[in-house]
Amino acid sequence: MNRNYKRLRAKPLRYKTFLLTWFAIYPLINLILLPGDDLLNALPTYLRTFLLTGILVFLMTYVVMPRLNRYFYRWLRTSMNRVVFDSDR
Repeated sequence: MNRNYKRLRAKPLRYKTFLLTWFAIYPLINLILLPGDDLLNALPTYLRTFLLTGILVFLMTYVVMPRLNRYFYRWLRTSMNRVVFDSDR
């Protein structure tokens, strides 16, 4: 019996993505709030939140997560390569 199979490259497991994102966001929030706390507290809450989230999302998207994904590539990808048979699809 000859079965066709393909190796699929799956996405990282959700808990690993969650942990890596949390690991990145926690120190970033502290780094943003510590030096700018007095300046940010002078602003209205909606503007403070807008600035904080904008800075955080920019840093996470373009600076932090690409580096963390490269650094933790093996950990993110462990136990994810699965053999799937065509008949299983």
